[in-house]
Amino acid sequence: MTVDLHKWTFADRESLMALCNAVDRTFLSDRLPYPYTEADADWWLGMVAGNDGNCYRSFLRSSSSGRASRKASGISPRVL
Repeated sequence: MTVDLHKWTFADRESLMALCNAVDRTFLSDRLPYPYTEADADWWLGMVAGNDGNCYRSFLRSSSSGRASRKASGISPRVL
């Protein structure tokens, strides 16, 4: 399996919304809005841009299947 890290950009808005609306919320706090709207995505992506892009999204690829899965990274600018 390989993990590719990429910086978030405003071009990721639709993917971010889809990911956040599809996530299993069983063990999440209420801090992740539902439904996750364009305004929520714009806020997050604006915060990332305002922090020099120091938040990343990752793509996990299984070496056996070659399939890719997009995952949101839990890394925030405050942690880095």
